[in-house]
Amino acid sequence: MTALSAAHRAALEAVVQACPDDGLAQLEAAVGGLPGDKAAELAILVQAEIRDRARRDRAFAPWRPCFAPAPTRWRP
Repeated sequence: MTALSAAHRAALEAVVQACPDDGLAQLEAAVGGLPGDKAAELAILVQAEIRDRARRDRAFAPWRPCFAPAPTRWRP
């Protein structure tokens, strides 16, 4: 049985997914020093999110130029 209930896990996943990249790195550092099973599960969630973001960044990197804003035209 896991230390986190399904509701707690879902709530923590939503918080982790909403964190910006720098906030996620800070959260990883903060959770890494906490004792207990719940903290270990949260650390796993954070590490999984970091891996997913890196995977998405790598997969979608070739498509980024297609979605960049168009350059503005010079007008006299």
